[in-house]
Amino acid sequence: MNTPVNRIGLVFNPGSFRNARNRDLAGEIVAAFREMGETVLIGDPDVLTTTLTKWRQEGLDLLVISGGDGTVQRLVDEMLRIWEGDIPPRLLLLHGGTAGVVARETESVEPVIALSILQEAYLEKRPLPTGKLRTLKVGDRTTLSFGLGAFRNVSAEYITYGGQVALSHLYLGARLAGSYMAGGSFARRAFEPCPWTISIDELEYDSDHFVGLYASALRRLPVFKPLQEMECPEDGFKVLGIETLDRRAVAKVIRPLLQRSSEGYPEQVMLCGTLRLEVTAGEGKIPYMADGEYYSETGSLVVTAGPPVEVVRLDKINQES
Repeated sequence: MNTPVNRIGLVFNPGSFRNARNRDLAGEIVAAFREMGETVLIGDPDVLTTTLTKWRQEGLDLLVISGGDGTVQRLVDEMLRIWEGDIPPRLLLLHGGTAGVVARETESVEPVIALSILQEAYLEKRPLPTGKLRTLKVGDRTTLSFGLGAFRNVSAEYITYGGQVALSHLYLGARLAGSYMAGGSFARRAFEPCPWTISIDELEYDSDHFVGLYASALRRLPVFKPLQEMECPEDGFKVLGIETLDRRAVAKVIRPLLQRSSEGYPEQVMLCGTLRLEVTAGEGKIPYMADGEYYSETGSLVVTAGPPVEVVRLDKINQES
């Protein structure tokens, strides 16, 4: 749908890390948007749903999102529900969160530059280049990543120091490895074996086989370099699993994961591309993480590839001109 943009809406999350840290930039983004379209702030979910429904009726064809990965996940899920049966609007993602995994997947440029390009294209009625953003279907929810066990538990402890994400990764890795070697409570919580049966395509793993699973439909995945480099079925997604670890193996796992290295992985790390993942609890709930947000399901949870979403790729403008 490489056509000129006619009707635009901005969803802005003032509480996401980069937006909250730089209030002046946040104000510039909202101010720059006033002449192009309507803005709604993340807050009351009923207001957001009402606004998106109104935008659908008005023929919105570009939805701009400024926030973190959790904001993007929430908006993608809500947008696909509201536009069910119709072609949803294109997305333009502005990195306003912490890690910005999804924004970086789309080669997002700095927000001020992105808005300048968008303003010119809007006024001159020029089309913008687009690409596909792959998604996951986790139960009834459309997400971009899925974390179980250690990936959920460690993400809950994630803290960014001074906005330096790499430093935060290293600090977290050192803290986690130290806790594990000392038998501390942080590591015990993080690496508690997953008490559920897990099936990946035709293979079934008994409860307590994994301490963590991470799945994503994204292809670049700079957070986990081994997943970025591995092959995957075109209509599937990538999985990184960590099996039960001993003390000698834990440091070999934690360091390359958090440094985004592709070297030094022990045999307890599983990497694969797949079409279907199922988690079965029998009784009780399955807590999981999706793009920095936390949910739980009862009984069983099926993960498959979700519908692709069209995103604006401002990095391709010079390539096409």
